[in-house]
Amino acid sequence: LEKRRQEMQRLVSHELKTPLASIAGFGENLERYELSADEQRRVASLIRGEARRLQEMVTVFLDLEQLGGGLWEGTTEALNLGHRVAARLEVLGAAAGARQITITSSIDNDCWVQAVPTLLDRVVDNLVGNAVKYTHSGDNIEVDVCRSVDQARLGVLDHGPGIPEDGLARVFERFYRVPGAEVTGAGLGLALVKEVVDWHGGCITIESEIGNGCVFTVSLPAIEEV
Repeated sequence: LEKRRQEMQRLVSHELKTPLASIAGFGENLERYELSADEQRRVASLIRGEARRLQEMVTVFLDLEQLGGGLWEGTTEALNLGHRVAARLEVLGAAAGARQITITSSIDNDCWVQAVPTLLDRVVDNLVGNAVKYTHSGDNIEVDVCRSVDQARLGVLDHGPGIPEDGLARVFERFYRVPGAEVTGAGLGLALVKEVVDWHGGCITIESEIGNGCVFTVSLPAIEEV
């Protein structure tokens, strides 16, 4: 409870402070200065972007609180993990293509799990989305879905900068950011992934080597084909 209180205090005092200050500053510009139509549109776009960032951060944090506290009320259903991943890759492929990044996949369609569809999608979106962020333009990302005995596994391999050894034990902590990382964020995405995987009775592991990228592997209890 004390840890959660500290995290909430940190969210309000630091993580939310920057976008709120930006929105206030942009609003002040609209009030104080005569702006051209193009300038107004630009400021409005910036305000909308910061508001969206704020909304996403609060939404993820509230989801974390519900999952971590055992309060999530989502209904699970039998899902084909391979089909679900393939569908998300079609959407995520656009962002990868914009950066000349190729996503290659090897998907076993005999991987069934009992899961909440929206939560499973967020696991895929976060892991593949992170891989796209950290992989250099022109490189590739490998996504693998397979079944191993009683486990359905999702693997995401990127060719980014990798994570230092001392950071591997902390990447799933809320608000943790790898020091010196070129890409910044709220530090909540991987924390949410772990909470979702834990909630489904699975586990997630990471292997990384500086300069050679990362491999995230999610293992979920497999069920018989429906």
